[in-house]
Amino acid sequence: MIAGKLQSGFSKIHPLVRITSLYFIFWLLIFNLGRIVFILYQHEKINGAGITEQAYSGISGFRVDLATAAYFVIPVLLFTYFASWGMSRFWSRLVNGLSVFLLAISCIIHIAELPLYTEWNQKLNYKAIWFLQNPAEVYHTASTLQLIGGLIGIVLFFIFGLRLLRFIPNAEHVNWNKGKRASHSLVFIALLFPLLLAARGGWAPE
Repeated sequence: MIAGKLQSGFSKIHPLVRITSLYFIFWLLIFNLGRIVFILYQHEKINGAGITEQAYSGISGFRVDLATAAYFVIPVLLFTYFASWGMSRFWSRLVNGLSVFLLAISCIIHIAELPLYTEWNQKLNYKAIWFLQNPAEVYHTASTLQLIGGLIGIVLFFIFGLRLLRFIPNAEHVNWNKGKRASHSLVFIALLFPLLLAARGGWAPE
């Protein structure tokens, strides 16, 4: 009964707010799940760091998560807003395709970082990508178990993300009220500003 009331109340929220917020939460869940997997995999190295360093790393990582999630969600907001004006099926499928593509890239990065950090003490930054220009070296460095385990991890992570995406409402199934286009535009602007702010890291990013 309580769940039904919550669902009914949530359905009354403007579709742009509902869809955008769910995608934002989705990406934060994916990023934090990747962080948890990384911590469990690298627990010996991480336990060697001080509490202060771990806390600072956690805060910095969360800020990066917020910024990245905002970057990923801005196109979703834009395409969903376009869907409110027409061609909702096209824009909805564009959102789905972009989300699946970004999810696949995120899964590959999160899993690839696990053995990479063990071997080179580097996460997937510009230096690590420079090493990846020589794939033969990477292939010979990684063990068969790491390669197979990495592929399995990517697939499982990807499937989990796809299942989460199914809970996000589809823009083409929203009953857009054409008489409220001005309202849709105001909501779009109200959502775009905080997303742009989050994407740049706040008012005065360091």
